[in-house]
Amino acid sequence: MVRSGIDIADPARCHDAAFLLERWHRVAKAARLNCLEIARVSGYPILAISPRTTARTLPIYISSGIHGDEAGATEGFISWAEAHVDDLAKSAPVMLPCLNPWGLTQNSRLDEQGRDLNRAFRRGRSPLVLGLKHFLQNRRFDLALTLHEDYDANGLYIYEIDTGRPPWADLLITHLAPVIPGDTRPLIEGREAHGSVIRRKFNPIEIPLVPEALYLHFRHARRVFTFETPSEFALSQRAETHRRLIEASLDLWKTEHAKAL
Repeated sequence: MVRSGIDIADPARCHDAAFLLERWHRVAKAARLNCLEIARVSGYPILAISPRTTARTLPIYISSGIHGDEAGATEGFISWAEAHVDDLAKSAPVMLPCLNPWGLTQNSRLDEQGRDLNRAFRRGRSPLVLGLKHFLQNRRFDLALTLHEDYDANGLYIYEIDTGRPPWADLLITHLAPVIPGDTRPLIEGREAHGSVIRRKFNPIEIPLVPEALYLHFRHARRVFTFETPSEFALSQRAETHRRLIEASLDLWKTEHAKAL
């Protein structure tokens, strides 16, 4: 375990992008992982962290912080990594810990140019999108997790892209209910939700503004989940929920992977 010394009761500290990236550097060093700068945006590095050899790289992608006002997601991600350094030293996912460091520091959903980076993956020319696309070339994942928060949410909800495979989102909602219960709204962001889960199929031709999750779905990943915790809940609850969501998702993947062997 790598201890950060952060006081999670101080939300401002969780918007310190330089401090967050320093913590990730400590995790990478302790677990002997590669820490690659795939772009530099507004003076901040965009990091991709993964094992130094492909033999230790899990076919799993995890990202957070593309919206800078979602600090529960970035804090939950680093808290999970700090608690699992020994496991990461043996095998680790591909991890993008903070895709919008400027936004995190400013507590802004957008980047310094006023762009929503999570709507720019079709034709976006931002350094982040170009760098991430280049990094992802020829990579395929069994599972991709994108970590988010929502100010309008009254509980946890999950986007699960329907691929015809056995669904996991309902299991994850039930598993996390003791920390944050599911969002009770029948309509979330204009989409029907069933049991706090939004499950859809997509036609890329019909989507002009492609978010990261759909880009991953169309090009790089067999399963894609977007986790959304309620921004108005306590930071400790939100971070703990993201940490447990990562753990539970990886457990489900390991079970499925073992059955396939």
